[in-house]
Amino acid sequence: MQRRQLLTALAAATVAPALAHARDQVTRVPLSNAFLLLSDYLKLAPDKRNLFHFSYLVRRKGKPAPDTKAAYLLPDGTRTPVAFGADGEVTNLPTLAQLSSKAKFETDGPAVEFGLELRLSAKPTADLEVAALESALAQANAAVSVFSEGQGGRLTDAYFPDATTGQVVFANGRTTALRIFDFPNLGRIPYIDLRHVSGAQTVKLDHAPSRVLLGGPPHRS
Repeated sequence: MQRRQLLTALAAATVAPALAHARDQVTRVPLSNAFLLLSDYLKLAPDKRNLFHFSYLVRRKGKPAPDTKAAYLLPDGTRTPVAFGADGEVTNLPTLAQLSSKAKFETDGPAVEFGLELRLSAKPTADLEVAALESALAQANAAVSVFSEGQGGRLTDAYFPDATTGQVVFANGRTTALRIFDFPNLGRIPYIDLRHVSGAQTVKLDHAPSRVLLGGPPHRS
């Protein structure tokens, strides 16, 4: 997937778009290709990217694959194992210097898919301020505009995996239930479209989400 396609995918849906597929064998790709957009993100001033971040994940048949064997192969011969969290997220991302070098990303073993999520940086809780979500989306949209030279799509929604259900609370005390979308592999996820909740103050969820994802409105393929 190319940068422009990835930016379009992020704006079209929240499910992690596939960056690359590693076949059932040793696969090596340029580090910058495996971690698309990460160098662009790291080049931003810290105060232009402190509200959101990219999470890079490995999945096998739609499920997290934290047992994946992978490494960064640097030009000087240094080999650094890649560490994964329980959800398949890479926890030791490459540096900007490594991404700018001729380093490779290597996987070995059963075939996996490498994908990306755009996440809210604040700790996910059961109660979230709508203003904080709006600020994060605004910052992410500004970054996407820089990455795409003004051609990227617009991020409008926040998604709450594993929260089950929730509601939006407005300034006048009125409440409305969050919409829910059934995503392949991820299941039913409540979400809020920030374009259509004028006067909203808080999102109250049944459970704290595992993370908060930022993206465009959901759509069925």
